[in-house]
This record gives sequence, C-alpha cells and structure tokens, in this order.
Amino acid sequence: SWSFAKKGFNLKFPKIDNDGKYNLCDMGKSRKWALVANHYDRSLLRNTVANEVGDIFDNLTFTPNDAAVDLYVNGPYRGSYILIERVNFEGAGLDYPELKAEDNPADISGSYLFEWDFRKGADNNFTAGSRGWVGLKEPEDEDYTSAFGNYANNALDRADRDLFDGSINDDDWKQWIDIDTAVDYYLAMEYLKPVDGNMWASVYMYKPFGGKIEFGPLWDFDLAMGSADRAGNVVSPQSWYLRNPINISARQTPETWFNRLNEIPDFRNAARARWNQIEGELDGLESYIASKRSLIADSAAENYKKWSHGSKISKYQVINS
Repeated sequence: SWSFAKKGFNLKFPKIDNDGKYNLCDMGKSRKWALVANHYDRSLLRNTVANEVGDIFDNLTFTPNDAAVDLYVNGPYRGSYILIERVNFEGAGLDYPELKAEDNPADISGSYLFEWDFRKGADNNFTAGSRGWVGLKEPEDEDYTSAFGNYANNALDRADRDLFDGSINDDDWKQWIDIDTAVDYYLAMEYLKPVDGNMWASVYMYKPFGGKIEFGPLWDFDLAMGSADRAGNVVSPQSWYLRNPINISARQTPETWFNRLNEIPDFRNAARARWNQIEGELDGLESYIASKRSLIADSAAENYKKWSHGSKISKYQVINS
C-alpha cells in the first residue's frame, strides 16, 4: 500500500504529557496510531469489518478499535481514512509491561510482539524453525538486547519443533502455543480470507510474561473478503484457504503452522466446537456493514472525487460493480 498514490500515515506521540498516550475519538489511550488509507479497498470498510469480526471472536485478547475520519494535512483534504490503534504494547489494547534494555530484567520470558512477514520489515527478524521469517516488533530496536532476541527466537523454534516433529496426537505444542487464540484467529482468518493470511505477512502473535504464544490481533484486510484474486481460493466464500497446504505464491514455506494445526485432531475438534458456538453471532454483520456504509456515505463520495477508481490499481484487484 505504500506504493499507492493515497498514502497511509503512522502517528507516534512524544512522551511529553500523559506518557505520550492520548485518547483519540474515545477509543482509549495509546501512543501509537495509524491512519489507514484503504485505497485498494473500494468499499473503504474491510478493515472496519475485520475489527468487528475480531470483537466477535473474543478469545482474541486484543482487537484494535477504529474510527472513520476525514483527513486534512496542513490544510488540503486527503480523503476518507480510518484512525486505528497500532499493534503495540503501549496502547489501550495490550496492557503488557514492555521489555527495556536498561531495566536488565531477570525475567525475559516476555513481552514479545511478533509478525510473520516475508519482507523482514522489523528491526530484528528470525526464522520460526524452517517455516519462514518472523519479525520481532517489540521490544523495538532501542530496547533490544541479544538476550531478548535469543529468547524470542528460541520460543519460536521450540513451538515449531514440537508442532511439526511429533505425532498429530502429541500435546507438546500446547505448552508453547495458546490453543484458544489459535482457534479464534484461524477461524476469523478463514472467514475473511486475507491474501497475506497464510503466514505471508501481517500475521501477528505475542507472548506475555511467562505465558504461551498467543495469536492476534487481526490486522490489514484491504486484500481480503474477495478483493484480490492473487492466491488460491480467496475470492470464494465457499472454499478453504488456510486449512490445507496449497500451491500459492503468498506463503513462505510449503506447509505453515495453520496447515499443521489442521492435521491435529485436538485443534480440529476445538475449531469445530468454537465455530458451532459462535457462528450465529456473525449473522449481525450484514446490518453492521449497512450501518457503517451509511455512516461514511458522504465521506466516501468526497474521497472518490479526489481518488478516482476508474481503473484497477493492480491486475489482481477484483472490482464488483
């Protein structure tokens, strides 16, 4: 999205007042925010809908709040955006103490924030076994130490080893990976089908102090819900995307963590039970989408006066009337 004409923005407030945390649009206090352009998404609503889905799958500890805004930068109008809390440990969502290099803590068993990302876009990047690149998003570079990096990398390697090396009936992986968040994240991602979701990019995990690796939050859904015909089965609501290994470019390795989890009976049974429990709550999405469409109607009209969508942004873009 950084290559698009309509740019997104990251906001980070200095630690002058309130420790740099501000409650914007009544979404809770955070220091780090993003203005998401939604330029690829003609509806301007996919990220907002994904956040609503994240709220429904409430085993996910954190789902960012967002607010529709009209953005002006130093006077000129920039378009219709969403203001959203960024994924970080300094906000209203994840309330975990941050690791700091100067603290020299005795306990380095958390807090770590990870992102599966083939681009290796973080300050520090590791491989999870042989399954691909994971960026360490926090601790950030100024707070990073080799001890933190070694612990974080070992945590990923342990989880990957026990997930893949044992029998599908072994439980060793459960001591490293939280099954409840893994199930909710998997189901939400399968439901929404983001192109990046097969451990390609923007797949977040975190590890609280002394805890297991948890999945979430949901993030970056411009290329989701049928908007991009770039990977197998993402434009059809009737098919699987994350469950089975498929030959697509949008993956780092032939078999991902979610491919392997779906071979494990305990995970499949938990996913089936959770879907049966929560499926009915998704029925309200149609009215939710209608209300959000009405809310941004005037904003969207002004946005498309400035940013015309007369042609495809990329050859993969799916445009329905």
